[in-house]
Amino acid sequence: MDHPRRNFLAAGMALPAAASASRSSGPASQARSNPSSTSPTFRYQTLGKATANPFSAADQKIPTAHLERIAPLYCRMCGECGGSCRQGLPVAGVLRFPTYADGYGQFAPGRESFLQLPPGQAAVKCGDRPGCTVKCPYGVRVSERLIRAQEMFTC
Repeated sequence: MDHPRRNFLAAGMALPAAASASRSSGPASQARSNPSSTSPTFRYQTLGKATANPFSAADQKIPTAHLERIAPLYCRMCGECGGSCRQGLPVAGVLRFPTYADGYGQFAPGRESFLQLPPGQAAVKCGDRPGCTVKCPYGVRVSERLIRAQEMFTC
């Protein structure tokens, strides 16, 4: 979804009063207009306010749940898998390619990286050979992610 401010600016229209007011007020604009806001004292005071409430066990549940949800999707580049599969694919590298598109919303870098694979590796189709031998100690679904990369980036 497009940001409303960009829509107005792209159309050459003035921002609504509420949008321009919110842009010219608040901590960011105060920091721009107040040179002392970049001082170490100001940053320390701001950090102190942000950390005034300790990180609780309930707070920890949020990142823990997120990590559990994404753990099977992202390679940690630990090398425990041996680095390549029986078909010669560089596992960690190829697992990184769909992360560009799925994780960062950047399809082009993933595709460019995939297209730089040597022809023999780029031609491998994991879906044609069941029984992937690569096992990840962190639970990354290697075969599924390799197939995802191949389907996403193969011409």
